[in-house]
Amino acid sequence: YGNNTYNFDSGADYYTTLKNVLAMESQATASGGAAVNPYEAMGKFFRAYFFSKMSLERGDITMTDALKGLSNLTPKYDAQKPVMLQSLAWLESANADLDQLIQTPSAGGSGLGATLGGDIFFGNSLAQWQKVVNAFHIRLLLHLSKKVATDPDMNVPAQFAAILANPAKYPLLQ
Repeated sequence: YGNNTYNFDSGADYYTTLKNVLAMESQATASGGAAVNPYEAMGKFFRAYFFSKMSLERGDITMTDALKGLSNLTPKYDAQKPVMLQSLAWLESANADLDQLIQTPSAGGSGLGATLGGDIFFGNSLAQWQKVVNAFHIRLLLHLSKKVATDPDMNVPAQFAAILANPAKYPLLQ
């Protein structure tokens, strides 16, 4: 039956996890990583994953004003469409950043943030993570295709076709 969970709550809350993602990115940069580093690329993927997941479960969520702590105690809610558009943009950017890091390994700098470390899933393989990013990109597009396939802002069919037509730019898990 797939994922027929019977959780009768309002959906998961991943804001604490997202705060950890921000801390991961800032630590990589503080440790010598360049602006484009593996942790920054992974952070984009995690943001896209968690924000889209929360929006699919809850509807409108706080995204733009989220994670600002005490500096913003009354964040505004973002509608689902902007959340999904931003998630798709993060996935596209994460793919481009990972591609750049794979093509030029020294682009990440020389500090701790220059290479991925401690990865228990893929053994620090940026190529495998790039495939995961693209697989999730397709999954999100498939999910959105049922509701917004004809929305010109989303342009789901064109994005889907672009990913499938260019396996060199968008490698996928085999």
